[in-house]
Amino acid sequence: MSEEFLEIDLGRALALDGDDLFASDADRDHWLRVFAVMFSRDAFIKEGTDSRSFHERARAAAAFYEERVAASLSKLVFEQVFPSLAAAIATAAPQAELQDVRDASLVLLYRLLFLLYAEDRDLLPVSDKRYDDYALRPLRIDIGKRVSEGDALSSSASRIWGHIADLSRIIDKGDASVGIPPYNGGLFPVSTYGPHLRL
Repeated sequence: MSEEFLEIDLGRALALDGDDLFASDADRDHWLRVFAVMFSRDAFIKEGTDSRSFHERARAAAAFYEERVAASLSKLVFEQVFPSLAAAIATAAPQAELQDVRDASLVLLYRLLFLLYAEDRDLLPVSDKRYDDYALRPLRIDIGKRVSEGDALSSSASRIWGHIADLSRIIDKGDASVGIPPYNGGLFPVSTYGPHLRL
Protein backbone atom coordinates (compact mmCIF):
# COMPACT_ATOMS: atom_id res chain seq x y z
CA MET A 1 0.00 0.00 0.00
CA SER A 2 1.43 3.35 -1.03
CA GLU A 3 1.68 6.10 1.58
CA GLU A 4 2.44 8.78 -0.99
CA PHE A 5 -0.36 11.15 -1.83
CA LEU A 6 -1.13 14.70 -2.86
CA GLU A 7 -3.77 16.47 -0.82
CA ILE A 8 -5.68 19.42 -2.22
CA ASP A 9 -8.64 20.72 -0.22
CA LEU A 10 -11.14 21.52 -2.97
CA GLY A 11 -13.53 23.10 -0.49
CA ARG A 12 -10.88 25.64 0.40
CA ALA A 13 -9.64 26.05 -3.19
CA LEU A 14 -13.17 26.80 -4.36
CA ALA A 15 -14.04 28.77 -1.18
CA LEU A 16 -17.04 26.46 -0.69
CA ASP A 17 -16.83 26.46 3.08
CA GLY A 18 -17.58 30.17 3.31
CA ASP A 19 -14.19 31.12 4.74
CA ASP A 20 -11.60 32.91 2.67
CA LEU A 21 -8.69 30.81 3.95
CA PHE A 22 -6.38 31.65 1.08
CA ALA A 23 -4.61 34.99 1.05
CA SER A 24 -6.14 36.13 -2.24
CA ASP A 25 -8.06 35.15 -5.35
CA ALA A 26 -4.69 34.64 -7.04
CA ASP A 27 -3.79 31.96 -4.47
CA ARG A 28 -7.11 30.19 -5.05
CA ASP A 29 -6.60 30.33 -8.81
CA HIS A 30 -3.10 28.90 -8.36
CA TRP A 31 -4.38 25.85 -6.47
CA LEU A 32 -7.12 25.28 -9.02
CA ARG A 33 -4.46 25.23 -11.73
CA VAL A 34 -2.38 22.81 -9.65
CA PHE A 35 -5.41 20.53 -9.35
CA ALA A 36 -6.05 20.67 -13.10
CA VAL A 37 -2.43 19.86 -13.93
CA MET A 38 -2.08 17.06 -11.39
CA PHE A 39 -5.34 15.27 -12.24
CA SER A 40 -5.65 15.86 -15.97
CA ARG A 41 -5.53 12.88 -18.35
CA ASP A 42 -2.14 13.94 -19.71
CA ALA A 43 -0.55 13.79 -16.26
CA PHE A 44 -1.06 9.99 -16.16
CA ILE A 45 0.27 9.19 -19.64
CA LYS A 46 3.78 7.72 -19.82
CA GLU A 47 5.68 9.37 -22.64
CA GLY A 48 9.02 10.80 -23.69
CA THR A 49 12.38 9.08 -23.95
CA ASP A 50 12.18 7.93 -20.33
CA SER A 51 8.60 6.61 -20.63
CA ARG A 52 7.55 8.33 -17.43
CA SER A 53 4.37 10.16 -16.54
CA PHE A 54 4.27 13.75 -15.39
CA HIS A 55 3.78 12.46 -11.83
CA GLU A 56 6.88 10.24 -12.00
CA ARG A 57 9.02 13.05 -13.38
CA ALA A 58 7.69 15.47 -10.77
CA ARG A 59 8.41 12.99 -7.95
CA ALA A 60 11.97 12.44 -9.21
CA ALA A 61 12.58 16.20 -9.44
CA ALA A 62 11.14 16.69 -5.95
CA ALA A 63 13.36 13.94 -4.51
CA PHE A 64 16.43 15.53 -6.12
CA TYR A 65 15.45 18.95 -4.75
CA GLU A 66 14.76 17.45 -1.31
CA GLU A 67 18.26 15.92 -1.20
CA ARG A 68 19.85 19.24 -2.12
CA VAL A 69 17.79 21.14 0.47
CA ALA A 70 18.56 18.55 3.17
CA ALA A 71 22.30 18.76 2.48
CA SER A 72 22.20 22.57 2.44
CA LEU A 73 20.11 22.71 5.63
CA SER A 74 22.41 20.26 7.42
CA LYS A 75 25.43 22.35 6.49
CA LEU A 76 23.72 25.55 7.65
CA VAL A 77 22.55 24.02 10.94
CA PHE A 78 25.83 22.41 11.96
CA GLU A 79 28.25 24.98 10.54
CA GLN A 80 26.41 28.18 11.50
CA VAL A 81 23.42 27.69 13.81
CA PHE A 82 24.95 25.16 16.24
CA PRO A 83 28.20 27.13 16.75
CA SER A 84 26.17 30.32 17.32
CA LEU A 85 23.98 28.59 19.92
CA ALA A 86 27.02 27.12 21.65
CA ALA A 87 28.76 30.52 21.73
CA ALA A 88 25.65 32.19 23.17
CA ILE A 89 25.24 29.53 25.85
CA ALA A 90 28.95 29.67 26.74
CA THR A 91 28.71 33.46 27.07
CA ALA A 92 25.61 33.19 29.28
CA ALA A 93 27.21 30.51 31.49
CA PRO A 94 30.97 31.19 31.42
CA GLN A 95 31.66 28.80 34.33
CA ALA A 96 30.04 25.82 32.57
CA GLU A 97 32.13 22.92 31.38
CA LEU A 98 32.69 22.68 27.62
CA GLN A 99 30.89 19.30 27.44
CA ASP A 100 27.90 20.76 29.30
CA VAL A 101 27.75 23.67 26.84
CA ARG A 102 27.89 21.24 23.92
CA ASP A 103 25.13 19.02 25.36
CA ALA A 104 22.88 21.98 26.18
CA SER A 105 23.44 23.46 22.71
CA LEU A 106 22.42 20.19 21.05
CA VAL A 107 19.28 19.91 23.17
CA LEU A 108 18.29 23.49 22.34
CA LEU A 109 19.03 22.98 18.65
CA TYR A 110 16.88 19.83 18.47
CA ARG A 111 14.08 21.50 20.45
CA LEU A 112 13.99 24.34 17.95
CA LEU A 113 14.13 22.00 14.95
CA PHE A 114 11.32 19.88 16.42
CA LEU A 115 9.12 22.92 17.05
CA LEU A 116 9.72 24.44 13.63
CA TYR A 117 9.03 21.13 11.87
CA ALA A 118 5.96 20.30 13.99
CA GLU A 119 4.40 23.71 13.40
CA ASP A 120 5.13 23.72 9.67
CA ARG A 121 3.60 20.22 9.33
CA ASP A 122 0.55 21.14 11.45
CA LEU A 123 1.56 18.54 14.05
CA LEU A 124 1.03 21.33 16.56
CA PRO A 125 -2.27 23.27 16.44
CA VAL A 126 -0.97 26.42 14.77
CA SER A 127 -4.43 27.29 13.44
CA ASP A 128 -5.99 27.03 16.92
CA LYS A 129 -6.47 30.50 18.43
CA ARG A 130 -5.73 29.09 21.88
CA TYR A 131 -2.23 28.07 20.77
CA ASP A 132 -1.21 30.88 18.43
CA ASP A 133 0.02 33.20 21.20
CA TYR A 134 2.49 30.52 22.30
CA ALA A 135 3.53 29.25 18.87
CA LEU A 136 7.08 29.67 17.62
CA ARG A 137 6.01 30.64 14.10
CA PRO A 138 4.98 34.29 14.80
CA LEU A 139 8.16 34.79 16.81
CA ARG A 140 10.25 33.32 13.99
CA ILE A 141 8.55 35.56 11.42
CA ASP A 142 9.02 38.65 13.59
CA ILE A 143 12.71 37.92 14.19
CA GLY A 144 13.29 37.20 10.49
CA LYS A 145 11.64 40.48 9.52
CA ARG A 146 13.62 42.47 12.08
CA VAL A 147 16.92 40.92 11.02
CA SER A 148 16.11 41.54 7.35
CA GLU A 149 15.36 45.18 8.10
CA GLY A 150 18.55 45.62 10.14
CA ASP A 151 16.64 46.11 13.39
CA ALA A 152 18.48 45.52 16.67
CA LEU A 153 17.84 42.50 18.89
CA SER A 154 18.69 42.91 22.56
CA SER A 155 21.62 40.87 23.87
CA SER A 156 20.30 41.03 27.44
CA ALA A 157 16.48 40.97 27.30
CA SER A 158 14.90 37.56 27.84
CA ARG A 159 11.58 37.90 26.00
CA ILE A 160 12.54 35.54 23.16
CA TRP A 161 14.12 32.97 25.47
CA GLY A 162 11.09 33.19 27.80
CA HIS A 163 8.78 32.46 24.87
CA ILE A 164 10.81 29.37 23.85
CA ALA A 165 11.07 28.17 27.48
CA ASP A 166 7.30 28.55 28.00
CA LEU A 167 6.55 26.67 24.79
CA SER A 168 8.99 23.91 25.77
CA ARG A 169 7.20 23.48 29.12
CA ILE A 170 3.82 23.38 27.36
CA ILE A 171 5.04 20.70 24.95
CA ASP A 172 6.64 18.65 27.74
CA LYS A 173 3.82 18.75 30.31
CA GLY A 174 0.87 19.44 28.03
CA ASP A 175 -1.63 22.24 28.47
CA ALA A 176 -5.27 21.44 27.70
CA SER A 177 -6.18 25.13 27.87
CA VAL A 178 -4.18 25.74 24.65
CA GLY A 179 -4.94 22.38 23.02
CA ILE A 180 -1.62 20.62 23.70
CA PRO A 181 -1.41 17.07 25.10
CA PRO A 182 1.75 16.07 27.02
CA TYR A 183 4.44 14.71 24.70
CA ASN A 184 6.48 13.11 27.51
CA GLY A 185 9.63 12.85 25.44
CA GLY A 186 13.17 13.34 26.65
CA LEU A 187 13.75 16.49 24.60
CA PHE A 188 11.70 19.12 26.45
CA PRO A 189 12.02 18.61 30.23
CA VAL A 190 14.17 21.13 32.07
CA SER A 191 17.68 19.66 32.20
CA THR A 192 20.65 20.61 34.34
CA TYR A 193 24.12 20.48 32.80
CA GLY A 194 26.55 20.71 35.67
CA PRO A 195 26.27 23.31 38.44
CA HIS A 196 26.27 26.33 36.12
CA LEU A 197 23.89 25.51 33.29
CA ARG A 198 20.17 24.75 33.26
CA LEU A 199 18.13 24.52 30.08
